[in-house]
Amino acid sequence: MRAKTVRTVCFLSARNLGDAVIHADFLKALVASRYASRYIIWTFPQAAFLFEGIKQCDVVCSDFPMGATIQSFIRGGFRSFWAAVRRIRSEHPTETLELVSDIRERLVCRLLGAGRNLFPAWEVGHPFRSYSRMGRFQQAALVTIPKTVTSLYAAYDMVLSVLIGSGHAPFSPKINWPLLSICAPSEWHGQLGIHPFASVPFKLWPEHHWLSFLNALRVTYPNTRVVLFGSPADRGNLESLARRAGGGIEIFAASLGEFKARLLGVDLLIGLDSFSVHLAQSQGVPALILVGPSDPRLFNPPGAKSIACLGSCIHQPCGGRPKCIGTSFQYACMSSITPTQVLEEIPSKANLWC
Repeated sequence: MRAKTVRTVCFLSARNLGDAVIHADFLKALVASRYASRYIIWTFPQAAFLFEGIKQCDVVCSDFPMGATIQSFIRGGFRSFWAAVRRIRSEHPTETLELVSDIRERLVCRLLGAGRNLFPAWEVGHPFRSYSRMGRFQQAALVTIPKTVTSLYAAYDMVLSVLIGSGHAPFSPKINWPLLSICAPSEWHGQLGIHPFASVPFKLWPEHHWLSFLNALRVTYPNTRVVLFGSPADRGNLESLARRAGGGIEIFAASLGEFKARLLGVDLLIGLDSFSVHLAQSQGVPALILVGPSDPRLFNPPGAKSIACLGSCIHQPCGGRPKCIGTSFQYACMSSITPTQVLEEIPSKANLWC
């Protein structure tokens, strides 16, 4: 069995919270397969809670030269980075593993001195290549992801199959969409979660659209309990939105760990292309995602449904590098999604909320 030859694997998750949520579920599946005897997850501090409690796994945190601003790294983040390198090297990992395949991830992994550096390659023409700097030298890749396998979740299942053998279940929870239309009434909480924020402005849905949607939701499903999610820093904006929508809305502005636990109490999450929809997938909660600049084929969780207005911008999808700023169609990919479109995508069984 592989565990006899592999001693310690260092798994790198250095990008953002959405990636870290997916990586955490991947790592849980890898640990459950007994691929190795010990694991080190090297990640950034905000993501540490996702990996806590995974058996045989130690969590090491630092800043990184990717996934953040180079300015913050130069101003002092490099100190925690080099401290993490020294600590992990002292643990003598036998393998490193990363799933992005960016040349920066591969160089960072090489600093750890492991005997093997494992990563997937992405076929030329794969849409994921536009989101990272793949570099030219990928001959040693574990597997090449074909451009026909566009979903990151499906791609990572391919990597898992190479590591532990085929026949395993998908690493991410199975959600039958629309779960709401087939579950028993006793399984319903009567709660709709909304996470209206994202880390960058070009992923945001206009506030007047949220207000129109909340008003229409109140008319269509008057007994629905709406929960607005956000961080503690978002509380003021959430309270303002709830007040302008007429009140009667729960505000949940708490830590990421508390956010994760509270998600289990909602029947459906409506969110943007951000970490929250991946966190919902990890918790087995279906989601509706409002997608603008990103390619929904890549990042859509398997238990989620995307809502997009394709053709609203000539640059769509722009891969997170908006070219519309200052034009007459700035952020049109998001503003073109209407409240009616979102309301109509709520599964029919939602009449249980009436």
